[in-house]
Amino acid sequence: MKYVSLQRLAAIFAVICVVIALAALESNSPVAAQSKAAIEGANLFTTSGCPQCHGPEGLGTVKAPSLRDVRKRKTDDEVRLQIKEGGKSMPPFGEALTDEQIASLVQFLRSKKAWTGTLTPSKSSSSP
Repeated sequence: MKYVSLQRLAAIFAVICVVIALAALESNSPVAAQSKAAIEGANLFTTSGCPQCHGPEGLGTVKAPSLRDVRKRKTDDEVRLQIKEGGKSMPPFGEALTDEQIASLVQFLRSKKAWTGTLTPSKSSSSP
């Protein structure tokens, strides 16, 4: 009798784990929304001209600094403002990108997975 109860308990636990995992993947969950925004940001990184100055891997060039650790140096608002209004030698992108697109770029740059291969911008889609 106890053996059956343990099997039932294990099955219930497995079902609960699956339900929790599926809930996390729903498009309206904060984690999924952030991941979706970060992926969109990775695509925008390559298609909006960022690699021309920051390099295809975000390591920086003589024109612009590395973005690999920007999440440690700047707040979300500072990154958003830099993208939108430009500054130093960076041109403003506030008229070329929507606020939502800028937010996606910020999510990408703030993501710990941004340069690990999980969200690395595709080299094949970078603009000339």
